Amino acid sequence: KKPRALELLTKLPHALPQRKHVEIFHQRVEEDRQKLGLSRSQFECRSASYITVHRPRILEVGYTQLSVLQVEALKGTVRVKFINEQGLAEAGIDETGVFKEFLEETIKKAFDPSLNLFKANSAGLIYPSPTSHIQENHLSLFELVGKMLGKAVYEGIVVDVPFAPFFPSQMLEHH
Repeated sequence: KKPRALELLTKLPHALPQRKHVEIFHQRVEEDRQKLGLSRSQFECRSASYITVHRPRILEVGYTQLSVLQVEALKGTVRVKFINEQGLAEAGIDETGVFKEFLEETIKKAFDPSLNLFKANSAGLIYPSPTSHIQENHLSLFELVGKMLGKAVYEGIVVDVPFAPFFPSQMLEHH
């Protein structure tokens, strides 16, 4: 709405306290939801997308299921049904609880250094693996990680991702 004010915030982010940045972010998310017709009451029930995820293959199946969703659908409610190792549907009530579990498990799996998308330094802080290209679909998996982290931020879900400090700094410099 106010391009000059946004430019000022971008160039001088320290001019406002962090809580004000968070408040502005939440206001912008709410405006985005209203623009998309996802008011809180509608957001919780009407325009849900449904995905079925097999636990043993949560990352691969999660990517396949989420990649077909448009951005607007991903911003809306995503209902998850888990299929266990025996091929049976798990009972679960998704008032964001099952989705949150899906999000947390997918992020945990994606950041596992054994997948080779990310490496951990001696302090356990993670950064993109320089050899991630060995993984055939590494770019698609990075895209999934970005979508999942974006969804978490959009929904206000806190995820614990211990990035090495240089990694977010480099991302912000390139943006």
